[in-house]
Amino acid sequence: MEVHMEAADTARGQFSQPPETSNETIIAKGTAVSGHLCGGGMLRVEGTIEGAVEITGVVVVTVTGVVKGPIHADTVYVAGCVEGNVFAKDLLQLEMTGDLNGDIMTASFLIYDGGQLNGCCTMTGAGQEPVFLY
Repeated sequence: MEVHMEAADTARGQFSQPPETSNETIIAKGTAVSGHLCGGGMLRVEGTIEGAVEITGVVVVTVTGVVKGPIHADTVYVAGCVEGNVFAKDLLQLEMTGDLNGDIMTASFLIYDGGQLNGCCTMTGAGQEPVFLY
């Protein structure tokens, strides 16, 4: 299965640079997960995760999504709330509704007007593996 999201209003949880993947896991709105999540493909967070997230691929935190813990992934899109450090190997995109409280390390960082970052930003070289700070 191939996933495509059309470019649309980020306030509705749609992203201007749509991720594509054949393996998608969804933490649905109203669902809370506690613990260390790891895997590959795409993780779409519409509910709440309390704990570390390590994904080889894409993490999408939608407008209703909350992550309380560090995120380590190739690409991270944030339209909801993240309370923890974010390590994005390729790209971190903070949408206009996104709220990120933690330090970030990434090769490429895009923040839309209205997006909130409370932390420090360290830029890595393209393809360089981020160093864990926690």
